[in-house]
Amino acid sequence: MAEPAQTKKKREVVEPGQVGLVMVGYHVPAAKDRDIYALQVASILLGAGDSSRLKSRIKQPDPKTKRPLGLDGGMEAVIREEPGMTIALGAFLDPAQADGLEAAILDEITKLATRGPSNDELRKAKNQVQSGFTFSLENAQGLGQAIGRSWVLVNDPVAFIRDIDEIEKVSAADIQRVLKKYMNPDLATIVIVPPRERTKPPAAPTGGAK
Repeated sequence: MAEPAQTKKKREVVEPGQVGLVMVGYHVPAAKDRDIYALQVASILLGAGDSSRLKSRIKQPDPKTKRPLGLDGGMEAVIREEPGMTIALGAFLDPAQADGLEAAILDEITKLATRGPSNDELRKAKNQVQSGFTFSLENAQGLGQAIGRSWVLVNDPVAFIRDIDEIEKVSAADIQRVLKKYMNPDLATIVIVPPRERTKPPAAPTGGAK
């Protein structure tokens, strides 16, 4: 059953963890919705691979501090038979990095929605989908998983065969449209996990033994 439509941003800081995390989630439709193809490509553009926008932004040294914004980042589209989510993530160790990471994630999503991807970016993202699809069908187990996944998600055991053609049809304008529709910053659910405070080792003795 679909959750009620989200009408405003939600933000919560939870208990500290071993590593700090900024998680930014957005509701997306069920697997049968045709917008899913563009949303999957958008999530690859933003957060799959070292050259993706979020990873590049987070790991690149900041001009002012000369330090990266965080440890790493990415995005994944969690597609289900019922409405799912896309989740962007940034990892960090210094508590002071949390706000900058959150702002960077929201900024990269907004920039892609506003300007769209370049032709090279879009082609690379589609190639990632196509290569993953090809490798997944190299054995009987992979084929069986593809059939089962299609059956569960869209009630059609051969839908995965058509998925590559549908991904190929995704345009830069489609990317912009679905980002504006589903990943509006005002509709984000943001969860901050601060890093647990590290205890400092005891200072070494300065005087000699007496």
